[in-house]
Amino acid sequence: MPIDRPSDYPDWASGATEGLDLIEPETPKQVAGFVFEEPPTYQLVNWLWNRVARWVSHLGAAVSWFPDLPSMHDAAQLAVGNGSQLLEEDTALVGPFGGGTAPGEEVGTAVALGVDDIPLAIAVSGRSVVLMYREESVAGDLVVKRWDADLTNGTEIYRLGGGPFPGLATAALLNDGTEIVFGASPIGAVRCHDHDTGTLKWSATYATPLNLAWSHNRVYVVGTVTGAQCRALNRSTGGTVWSFNHNADLYHCVYHGARPVRLIVWGVASGHASGATIRSINANTGADLTNEGGNGTDTNMWDNTSPPAPLTGWYGGLRLTDRAVIAVRFNSGSGSVWRVSPVDGLALKTINVATILNGDTDHRYLYTCEDTRGYARSLDDLGLAWGFDINLSNYSLVASDGHVVYFVTVDGSPQASIRRFSSSGGTDLFRYVDPSTTERLLPWRRTVVPARDSGH
Repeated sequence: MPIDRPSDYPDWASGATEGLDLIEPETPKQVAGFVFEEPPTYQLVNWLWNRVARWVSHLGAAVSWFPDLPSMHDAAQLAVGNGSQLLEEDTALVGPFGGGTAPGEEVGTAVALGVDDIPLAIAVSGRSVVLMYREESVAGDLVVKRWDADLTNGTEIYRLGGGPFPGLATAALLNDGTEIVFGASPIGAVRCHDHDTGTLKWSATYATPLNLAWSHNRVYVVGTVTGAQCRALNRSTGGTVWSFNHNADLYHCVYHGARPVRLIVWGVASGHASGATIRSINANTGADLTNEGGNGTDTNMWDNTSPPAPLTGWYGGLRLTDRAVIAVRFNSGSGSVWRVSPVDGLALKTINVATILNGDTDHRYLYTCEDTRGYARSLDDLGLAWGFDINLSNYSLVASDGHVVYFVTVDGSPQASIRRFSSSGGTDLFRYVDPSTTERLLPWRRTVVPARDSGH
């Protein structure tokens, strides 16, 4: 239920600390709080209310651009692009966007790739769309290219010559509007480039990166490197922070910013005791949070074999919403989707879908490439919400930024293109704010703020 906004802010010892009679307690006391029958001093009470009033006033100023905000409850962690996410402590702000198009209506003009070019991975932010593809129309080079969100102003970020590179099932890509991180087997590394200039910031050796995720200070890579199928890299330098041995190949990963801070991974059945395909890892330390092999602390924490192992490459994926983890799996002409609890890894809902290729999520829908159609499925029951005809192939990709959904389609054999479609209809719930401007006032670097009461 929404909480009505009070008529004014807290106003008790709420000014600058100079001239106020207050005493800030030592850190251990702040952690412990008051104990039973302890009478707090008036200076401590003044300090506490001063801190509360200043934060509330600060947050009130930060959302003052959004006059349509009747509710700020039910904040989400929003999965965006091919593994990239809107997370706490990173760079973006979201609010009302405006719109008016119907769900599934195409928005703007498509961007066509070269004839025979093969798309490998897509990642979107509110600012841009980044595509990694194999440029068969030239010499088979591996290319990473960025377009503005409306698919204008294409800029090449990276090119690896010496192709053609056959297969290229190992390709991973992230984009948050400030940095672009990617990896592929021909590169043999994970690379971080500046979003605007394309300048290389760092490169970290990893032979076969299959998927990427990140937090405000880490980049997580999973793949087939023996003894280190999962690795955490320093987001500023690319240096290894920790490595995790799943004893089997890992194909997908997603960062969960709740406490404990976790990295959820999905891959081949592990060589450990339980044979789990999906498990939870402490994102800060690399410690196993499952009970597999007796290493974890909770026997029910992601220690399971459902869903079964995914396929590597273009197919499927692992996505995080504010209510669940969504696992999409393609296998031999029939696919399945799992809606999994983000708390213990237990399946909440499972559906079977024929020939599902890829999926991505926003705050409302799971978007899927199924046969020759694009679909939006409800995150609650994964039932169909709406869909539309598009020409898909085995190389089709989908990504959403919460405002529009991008499909990489095959418009005419064999040419592919990127197309934009309205994702929600009516007035959209989210917009992107450039963190380089003075609009960035919230204390979290990337925070999702519902623009309207979502009814949860």
